[in-house]
Amino acid sequence: MGLGLARGNHSRLSQYEEKYSYFPETERIKRLGDAKNMFQFAYDNYVKYAFPLDELDPIHCTGRGSDQSDPSNLNINDVLGDYSLTMIDTLDTLAIIGNTSEFKQAVQLVIENVSFE
Repeated sequence: MGLGLARGNHSRLSQYEEKYSYFPETERIKRLGDAKNMFQFAYDNYVKYAFPLDELDPIHCTGRGSDQSDPSNLNINDVLGDYSLTMIDTLDTLAIIGNTSEFKQAVQLVIENVSFE
């Protein structure tokens, strides 16, 4: 099963564990940087092309909110609510990756642009 530990054989690593259970520190740091760069690319483009709408339409590189012309369009309207969904969802990631200045700016944008009334 899975990692090979459920069989009671704790002295041997499964083939999966041997291949994937350890990353050298240099590889971990590289992957961490890659993840931060991918996040930053997506976030910057959302802010540039979509904010204050809910999300960035990657095909058209435009913002997208709810489909107000067709309230029965549940594919869009069940998720998007015209409250800057991506910006709100991004706040915790900005904090976790330590981008304090961008986090503060994003909080200010939410305060200025989002209302649930």
